[in-house]
Amino acid sequence: MNVILNKNKIIKVLRSIVNMLPKKGTIPILLNFLFKAKNNVIELSATNLEITVRWLINGEIIEEGSIVIPAKKFLDIIKNFRDLCNIEIFTNDTKQIIIKSEQSKFKIFGFSEFEYPKIPILETNKNFLINRNLFISVLKKTIFSASKDQQEYIINSVFLMLKNGRLDVVSTDGKRLSYVKLNNINNNDIFDFKIIISLKTAFELIRLIPLMDNINIKIGILNKQMFVLDHNINIFLTTIDGIFPDYEQIILKVKKLHTKVNVETKKIFLAIKQMISLSKRTIAINEAISVKFSFSLNNLKISTYISGIGYGESLVKTDYTGELIELNFNPVFIIEILQNIDSKFITFKFFNSIHPVVIQPQPIRIDLQHIYVVMPLKI
Repeated sequence: MNVILNKNKIIKVLRSIVNMLPKKGTIPILLNFLFKAKNNVIELSATNLEITVRWLINGEIIEEGSIVIPAKKFLDIIKNFRDLCNIEIFTNDTKQIIIKSEQSKFKIFGFSEFEYPKIPILETNKNFLINRNLFISVLKKTIFSASKDQQEYIINSVFLMLKNGRLDVVSTDGKRLSYVKLNNINNNDIFDFKIIISLKTAFELIRLIPLMDNINIKIGILNKQMFVLDHNINIFLTTIDGIFPDYEQIILKVKKLHTKVNVETKKIFLAIKQMISLSKRTIAINEAISVKFSFSLNNLKISTYISGIGYGESLVKTDYTGELIELNFNPVFIIEILQNIDSKFITFKFFNSIHPVVIQPQPIRIDLQHIYVVMPLKI
């Protein structure tokens, strides 16, 4: 194999490869990537067995071939070359890789393509188009509610369902739930799916998708793998076998909650942050903390009491007209919800102090809907 390419064409790809690969203590071959030059296309492919990515880059192919290259070592060499310089990569039958640029020359050893895990080949046209920034936003507005415990693999995840032109994206840790619904999906192939991807994989998607060139990307399913495509990057994700919690029943139940309170997002966010500032010492030593929401006529009092530290409260105006009701929350849960709401106002929906509470941005959009469900703490 013999190719010539520009440093600036490959350096970002190499950094992405190194970031996605296992750090240590795993199968040694996974610390490498596959470099292939064939049919006038240069491909760089890498996998950590959960996520596989193929990058297509421009360059001059003098002789076709393939080689598996140590990723970190190759990046360390390339990054010190002059910007915009051309780099020649040559391999021989001994799996030796020769890297030349201007007056510099390096030799390292690689592996045969047949020693590397097989890179998936796309054999289906079943996919739908979605704006890449919209899809990233939906993931970000969902993943924070997923369980952080990797032993709970079914909920250490994000659930995606495409049905009748509607995409549901859901996560939960058993104490809270994030649900985002996208309507009017451009699903020309008329296919449905239900998949679960790990939380780690979802974070990788958020990191990788912005590197794609196209504004609209393709998403689909192939042999129990999810794929995300544009013309220069192909991403293949291993899905999780299992049954995700029945979130649709939860959503149906909470939609029946009759008590609604509208409040300004920024004001409630700042009030909770003030309570957390009093609690920072307690949070640091992992003691249980809570913030009390006291709804009374046209007011919401947010307060906290930390034994041995002190008490704080803040008043926020609302449109509530009912009797006094008090709800206790983990403040971090509420803050994470508010950080992912873009609207000026939110609506709280509740029944009493022990049933799930709904938080929704206002006004409610037809094309994009968010529902956040959180359980009050039992004090």
